[in-house]
Amino acid sequence: MTPPIRVLMSEGSSLSARESLTALGVAGFEIDVVDPNPLCLTRFSKWCSRRLSSPSFGSDPEGYLNRVVELLAEQRYDVLYPAHEQAYLFARYRERLTPATHVALPSFAVFERMQSKVGFASVLDELGIPSAPTEIVHDEDALRRATRRLPAYVKVAFGTATQGTFHVRTPDDLSVAIDAVRAVLDDGVLVQQPLEGQLGRTQAVFAAGRLVGFHACAQIEEGVGGGDLVKESIEAPIVRDHISHLGSHLRWHGGMSLDFITDANGQPRFIDSNPRLAETGNGLASGVNLPELLVLVSLGREPAQCHVGRAGVRSFMAIQGLLKAAKTTSSRRSVIRTVADLVRHRRWFASGSEELTPTRDDLRSLLPLAVVGSVLLAQPQAWKAFSSSTVKAYAATPEVVAFAHQGDTAG
Repeated sequence: MTPPIRVLMSEGSSLSARESLTALGVAGFEIDVVDPNPLCLTRFSKWCSRRLSSPSFGSDPEGYLNRVVELLAEQRYDVLYPAHEQAYLFARYRERLTPATHVALPSFAVFERMQSKVGFASVLDELGIPSAPTEIVHDEDALRRATRRLPAYVKVAFGTATQGTFHVRTPDDLSVAIDAVRAVLDDGVLVQQPLEGQLGRTQAVFAAGRLVGFHACAQIEEGVGGGDLVKESIEAPIVRDHISHLGSHLRWHGGMSLDFITDANGQPRFIDSNPRLAETGNGLASGVNLPELLVLVSLGREPAQCHVGRAGVRSFMAIQGLLKAAKTTSSRRSVIRTVADLVRHRRWFASGSEELTPTRDDLRSLLPLAVVGSVLLAQPQAWKAFSSSTVKAYAATPEVVAFAHQGDTAG
C-alpha cells in the first residue's frame, strides 16, 4: 500500500489554516500542525493528526524556525505547507528547509515584493494593473499632504489583518495614524483613496509562473474587522487575466491571494496582496481544492490545465455571524437570534455551506463555535478579544521582519 502524503502545516490558529486543513483532509493527506497554542482552531478537527508545540512565530521567529527545522529532521514530511505569514520566513530561510521536505515558494526577493504593500503597489504600477489611487510617502509632511482629502487609508509596508491599516476619516484619525506609523516612515507608507464598488477576493496557485488553480469570490456580507461573513464565487475573467499576468511576470511558485474592488463599470482594481493562500473554503465549496493543488505543486506534480471552480456558490462563517451580532448590538438577545438563524438556515445562513466545517461528519470542529457562542452569550463585549487575540500569533510582526533582514548570510 502506498503511504499517505504527509504534510506539516505551519500554523493552526487562523481561519485560513482551518479551511486549508479541511481541504487537505478531504483530499486524503495526513496533516500535522505546528502551533504554540494547544487550543488552536485546527486542533478541533478530525483532519488534524497531531498538534506539535512551538515557540510563537510572531514574537520568537528564530525559535519558531528552529522548531520547524527540528521537526523536519526528526520525522518524514513530504510537504511543508505555509498556512499563513510563516511563508515569509520560510522564503527567507528556504535553504534550511528544502533538504528535508518540499515547499512551493518563490525567491525571497520576489516574495517580499508581494509581502510589502509598498512593493505590491510598485509591481502593479510596473505592469499597468489597475489599483486604488495610491501615493507612497516617506516623511510626515508628505503624509499630511497626501491625506488632505479625507477619507483615506494609511497602510504600513508590513501589516496583517487589522494591524497596520488605518481608515482616516477625521483630523483626529490622522493624528492617531501618524503616531502609529512614524517609526516606519523611512520604509514607505501607502496612502490610498477609498474606492466605491464590490469587494472581491481571489486565490491562485502557480507552478513556476504558470497558473494551475484559480478562484474568485465576492463579499456579500461583511463580518468583523472587514472579514467575510458571507461570500459567493464569481467568474471574474478580468481578474484571472491580471493575476495570471502578475504570476507569470514574477515567475511565482506557490499560492497567492489578492483583494480587489470592482467598480460600476466592471473594472477590478487591486487593493491588497497576501503572497500565500488565504481563506479557501468558498473555493472548495465551488469545486476547486486549492490547498491540494499547492501540495501537488510542492511535489512537482502540478496539473497540465488550470483548475477553476463554478460560479454562484455561497458560503458563510458562523463564527463571524456571532461576532457581528455581538459587536453590532452588544445584546445577548441578538446572539441568541443569530444562533437560531444558523440552526434554521435564515438570514445570513439562508443558503450556502459553512466554510470552516463543510463536511457534516467532523463534529469535533463544532466545539470552537460552541465555545464562542457560549462566551458571547455570557459577555457580548468579548467579541473584541476573539477578533484580535490570535493575530500576533501568525502575523509577520516587526520581530519577524527584523529577523528576516538581520544579515544576508543569516541562517
